[in-house]
Amino acid sequence: MVVMCSRSNVLIHLFLPHVSRTTPCYKCPPPSAGTWRPSPSAGISTLGNSSVGFSTGQLSTANPSVIVSSLSVVSTVVGWNQGQAMTLIQKLLSSGRFKITNSKDLWSLGTLITGVPSATINSISASEILTATQSPTLVNNLMTAPTIIQQTFVSKIISVSSTSSSIITNVPNALATQIPRNFLQDFTQTTEVVTTLNQKTWTQSQSVLIFDTVATAVENANDISFQVLQGFTCTRVQTLTKVKIKSLIRGCRRRNKLKLKLQQTQLTCMYYQLRGESDAADYSLYPADMLLYYDYSTVKNCKNYFTELGFADFTVLTGAYESYQTTLVNNAKTCLGITGFNISAANINILGNMVCLLTGSYVENSDPSILEKLKNCDDLSTSQVTGMETLLLSGKTKYGVPSTWTRETPWDLDPLPLYFTSNLWKEMNRREARRFIKTFIKQLRRQGVPRRKIQYIKREFQQAHRAKRDTAIECTVGAITQIQINDDAFPIDYDATQFNACLSLTVLKDNLPEITDKIDQDDYRQVILEKLNQAYPDGLSDDVVQMLGPVSRRATTDDISKWNITKIDTLSSLMKTSDGDWSENQTKAIMTKYFAASNSIDSSVLNSLGGSGVCSLGSGVLETITSSSLQQADALPVSSCSLDKKKVLFPIAQAAFINQTSTTKRSTTTVTLTQYQLIQSYLGGATESFVRTLASSSVNMDIDTFLGLDQSVIQTLSVSDVKSLLGDTNVNELRTYSSNAIVQDWISRQFQTDLDTLGLGLTGGRATPATTTNVNGNAGSATNAAATTTTATTAAGATTANTTASGGASIRPASGLYCLLLATVVSALYRLQ
Repeated sequence: MVVMCSRSNVLIHLFLPHVSRTTPCYKCPPPSAGTWRPSPSAGISTLGNSSVGFSTGQLSTANPSVIVSSLSVVSTVVGWNQGQAMTLIQKLLSSGRFKITNSKDLWSLGTLITGVPSATINSISASEILTATQSPTLVNNLMTAPTIIQQTFVSKIISVSSTSSSIITNVPNALATQIPRNFLQDFTQTTEVVTTLNQKTWTQSQSVLIFDTVATAVENANDISFQVLQGFTCTRVQTLTKVKIKSLIRGCRRRNKLKLKLQQTQLTCMYYQLRGESDAADYSLYPADMLLYYDYSTVKNCKNYFTELGFADFTVLTGAYESYQTTLVNNAKTCLGITGFNISAANINILGNMVCLLTGSYVENSDPSILEKLKNCDDLSTSQVTGMETLLLSGKTKYGVPSTWTRETPWDLDPLPLYFTSNLWKEMNRREARRFIKTFIKQLRRQGVPRRKIQYIKREFQQAHRAKRDTAIECTVGAITQIQINDDAFPIDYDATQFNACLSLTVLKDNLPEITDKIDQDDYRQVILEKLNQAYPDGLSDDVVQMLGPVSRRATTDDISKWNITKIDTLSSLMKTSDGDWSENQTKAIMTKYFAASNSIDSSVLNSLGGSGVCSLGSGVLETITSSSLQQADALPVSSCSLDKKKVLFPIAQAAFINQTSTTKRSTTTVTLTQYQLIQSYLGGATESFVRTLASSSVNMDIDTFLGLDQSVIQTLSVSDVKSLLGDTNVNELRTYSSNAIVQDWISRQFQTDLDTLGLGLTGGRATPATTTNVNGNAGSATNAAATTTTATTAAGATTANTTASGGASIRPASGLYCLLLATVVSALYRLQ
């Protein structure tokens, strides 16, 4: 079938009237400045969302006056990509007839708001920004804008009034995630404040700061949003009653199909709070993930236990708890009487998500209903994929033999097609399979599925339906045009060689954001970079760099040296975590270009870099970070930094969050819980004195934070120090982590008698020191000799006095006899060797 321009690309006719509506799409000539003849804006109004069919190159040749006159329509189009939106905004501003200076201008942009540069937003008065964000439509459109744009809006709103109550009132609920954490403290617990906090969207690092403000004011935990409950920590609940804590834990249980994702340290805290309670065995009352940490010896009804545990996310078991996965599977098999690899439908229903831990042998030989449970797994192992395919290829499932599948059948298996190998794809009709993949990939992108998984499905499909790799240098498959690029499955019909041969520089430049968004395989990305170097021999502009997306990760430091990275928008787009990781050298090269444009590190830069990016910077650069910048930034996870870099960052964080000026009088010997949680991610570089301050501040530090402290600092802590630091609840984690190298090292430095006071069964401590008798006849530890007066008598009975560190007098043997005695002991030890 020939696709006509009058269908999916009807826009081309409106902007290129010389092209017939019946001209096949592949014959549509590429637009250029000379052929671009925009029709009246009334014509554009008939296009609707089809307008997104224009390439960035086509839009760039449009007459600015037409864009201005068509704004009322263009601004309602849903689906503009970032490159298209940026191009249209540039056209509007270059027309001389449109400026972005107030709230009305921002409202008129509609969906094009995503293409406005952050510098333009910054140039608008804060009061106008505040007025603009009163529009739900504008806020909704902002949610698809780059993060830097959202942050800029929020920053402007905060500048109107920086009091905590004003901020949460003025910042729209959906944009609350961009509020710097430093502003989320000292709330008055009024009904209005609590209600507002409970309605907003928060990050986990924000929610820990507002948790108790809401939790203590709302009686029914089921009325507290998951956005707030994700801030549950032992740090915050320590002042609450046991009844209240239990209520909050129950409130974290799944609600219909909604499930609250909690971290392991939160779940273990919950378990220790409930352990020993009379209703702890009422498994259906609590979050399924918390049940993972139960002491199985206390489980009363194993079938009920595993039924509820089946709703848990077993991937949360990490670190010292990872071995629990195998133990739980074995206990479940014993409880349910499972002896072989064949698991019945009834038992599969009980196991639930635990099937995600089973090997492929179970998948292959169990009741076919196991496939329905596999759909809930975050990922599948190679063994599980093999078992799944063996089962599907057998035709024993309700889906039938793959050769009979239509494009609808894989949808019934969603998301399992993510893991299909070429062995299965080649059994399915190619036409039906391709039609499915086209729509499936589109959905995966919309859902934010990792690109590596999309890359996998493309590769496996290609392997299944290509007899041999095409090594021809010339393009034999067909030139790549906008039509192919607009196919959601693109470039599935091209291997890397043909992709290189069939993609012209002109098409690449005109469709760059559309292409880079759909390229998931590294060899294809390399082709794009090489072609861009040819197309732009003098280097890539900021606008082009912003459109690179995941393709940028294939760049060498030499490539990066030719890029223009002068704007925060460019830096922010490059550092998007969803596009992949950067190496340390790549990050340094990027920041070198950014700094060369007379830019410095502020909170926007820190947020763009994230923790791993910050850790890639040199210590000299880190020292230039100001406390105010760190104060306004997100909580940066800097655990991957070297110890030296952590030590550079810590005093900056200390100045930002501990030594800050506040209307509330701060103690100089302790820190508040809010201060602790603000600085928590930077504690890897904390000094011994500061950690001791935390120990006296009842912060109830979690085990992950403890293990992230400077090991030399941990070594100086006594048993009582650590108990005070972790609190009565988290100190229990020392038992689970007793095999951890850091914990073992700490244990080996403590007296066993001190370790025994914890009641955790920790072993490996030092022997209890010998005691001596002081002049008063009291027993005392040798380690306390500096505070006592003791006597030491030689074999000859000669004694001598000596002053201790505390000013007391002690008795020592005369120097001559002392030396003789010492020589005798050394000689004896030598003979023993």
